[in-house]
Amino acid sequence: MPPPAVPLSDVSHIIYGPYTDTFSKKSAHDRVDHRWVCFSLVLRESRTLDLAMEEESGLLSWLLGLQQLIVYFSPDKTNVSERWTLPKLQLQKLRLKVSGESDRAAACPHGWASRPLASAPSSAPNLWLTWWLPWPQAAPPHGREKPP
Repeated sequence: MPPPAVPLSDVSHIIYGPYTDTFSKKSAHDRVDHRWVCFSLVLRESRTLDLAMEEESGLLSWLLGLQQLIVYFSPDKTNVSERWTLPKLQLQKLRLKVSGESDRAAACPHGWASRPLASAPSSAPNLWLTWWLPWPQAAPPHGREKPP
């Protein structure tokens, strides 16, 4: 029996990242695939086909190719601003990698970066201040103490 097929004319758009209900049912701990290799094809009947690439190397090429085929076979015209472009995909991949690292570290979004900073030598207080202190609109005053 051949595997089930999905005509590209039935696909309305691509979601890059594990954002569908199927993906969200798994916790970060239970997820096998990295966030940045997951994507979903959203069908016009509001179902999704959720996929993950085994290798990261060809992912963006696949997504761009699928995007072009979806637009070509679509019975409806799609707005150009709603399509994935290489810069949009690269930015989304970066976001997914940062959030994936945060999941892996089981910390807040900046927790993974705080470990090296916490053990940094005293010659790095400016980096510490820049990263952790939420300054108001004005620039921070010089000579401010390192946070506890």
